[in-house]
Amino acid sequence: MKIAFYLADTWDWRGEDLEGRGLGGTEAALVFLARELARHHRVTVYNGTRRPGRHAGVTYLPVGLLERGGPWDAFVSLSYTPGIRELPARVKVHWSLEDDQVRVKSYRDYLPHLDCVFALSPFHAELLSRRFAIPPGKLHTGFLGVSPAEYAAPARKVPGRLIYCSVPDRGAEHLAPIFGMIREAYPAASLVVTGDFRLWGRSDPGDAPYRATLAGVPGVRYLGKLPRRELVRLQGESVVHLYPCLVQELFCLASLECQAAGAPTVAPRIGALATTVADGVTGILLERSPHADPEGHRAFAEAVLALLRDPQRLQAMGEAAHCRALSGFSWEAVAGDWTAKLAALSEGR
Repeated sequence: MKIAFYLADTWDWRGEDLEGRGLGGTEAALVFLARELARHHRVTVYNGTRRPGRHAGVTYLPVGLLERGGPWDAFVSLSYTPGIRELPARVKVHWSLEDDQVRVKSYRDYLPHLDCVFALSPFHAELLSRRFAIPPGKLHTGFLGVSPAEYAAPARKVPGRLIYCSVPDRGAEHLAPIFGMIREAYPAASLVVTGDFRLWGRSDPGDAPYRATLAGVPGVRYLGKLPRRELVRLQGESVVHLYPCLVQELFCLASLECQAAGAPTVAPRIGALATTVADGVTGILLERSPHADPEGHRAFAEAVLALLRDPQRLQAMGEAAHCRALSGFSWEAVAGDWTAKLAALSEGR
């Protein structure tokens, strides 16, 4: 198949930037899926790049060249695509990586020209259906994945090492009180904090207020955005993914990657985290929001401490997280799901 992806962002990035300066979740998911599909199909990504070319079998072109690129067997929008009705594609789908990418008015104009909308989880599909009145027949529930090659080799765990692995506005302001309680009860605990808004193409990390809350807290290293290889190494060294999440996650790639690295997630039961995390098996989901009140912080800290104080349970949970992520959520499996669905849509035309 000849497949085109369209992401109308305004900053310059290509596939190799995933391993270099780093990319946010939307861009990283697109790179991984495009690479996997390119093993068997002709794949082009139209985005904000100012460096046209190929990487890992995928062609990256500026969005302005879209109208010259067809016809395609499948056109996949990740953002609103003006003129989609006229695009020469046998199948047209929208991959919703964020619940607000296409507004209600846009969906009213957009949906009649789409064959399908791809959601990331049952929670996400239900959200899209309710918010935008997408009929069930036009919704496909998929998932995101991990690259087994990145997480195949078991890393040597650092006892007591915790990791926060996301942009800071998804709960980093609650790390100080939560980790403070953990450290007081378990002095060997340490915390690394990764990610900032440069992953979204911004020049400013935007994490100064969050760094300030953790300044001087013993055992904390605030590292911000990291090269991919360093991030994967730190995920592998960590024993728990500490995630006091503030948002209704639609899947949470960061959690899945930490689980693939053998670090079970501790998070609130919010959004699609019940899909990404098998509660009690590959992590712990808390019914009480960790940021609702001080007792929420304490409940979160106690859940982490219960794991740190039970090394056998923690090891078993880490092993289960690693196996489930790699066996059930590989990018190869994601690409297989996409290929099958696109083929079915094409045959149904």
